[in-house]
Amino acid sequence: MEGYLFNLRERFIDFSNQLVHRAASIYFQTRKEFPVDEEFIQENTFLSALLFQAIFQIPFDLVDFDALEERDIVRGRKLLDEWSALGRQEAVRAYCEEVNHLLDVHSRLKAEREYFLLPNYVAYCFRIRQELDEISKQMTIDLVREKRERIHVL
Repeated sequence: MEGYLFNLRERFIDFSNQLVHRAASIYFQTRKEFPVDEEFIQENTFLSALLFQAIFQIPFDLVDFDALEERDIVRGRKLLDEWSALGRQEAVRAYCEEVNHLLDVHSRLKAEREYFLLPNYVAYCFRIRQELDEISKQMTIDLVREKRERIHVL
């Protein structure tokens, strides 16, 4: 993936990780029970990158994802194919449902009690779509600027 797209993808991943951190922090008082740990961030980073690539129709490239296990590669390709076939709204919702599942799994592993509340990350679909729209606008502006510069040079 070229540097420009890589930077935009990293922007989206940072946004996504911060958003899920804020969403979950409301529900957990102690760091010991907080499900958004380093492992969660790694998994969400992978999912966010896949969503970005599905939305902007960027193919799955193993070079983009360091140290993946075979099962992650298979799962990543499957999710990318599924999300690429969906519209933007449906793909974002599918991503949010995956994050809900991650929150559930990580919360159960860390829970000190049987009952706990979790955020419904689907509620953040609109905010995620807004961020993707902003990135899309930035891509369009930069493409127009690049075309103008090329025409000016010719």
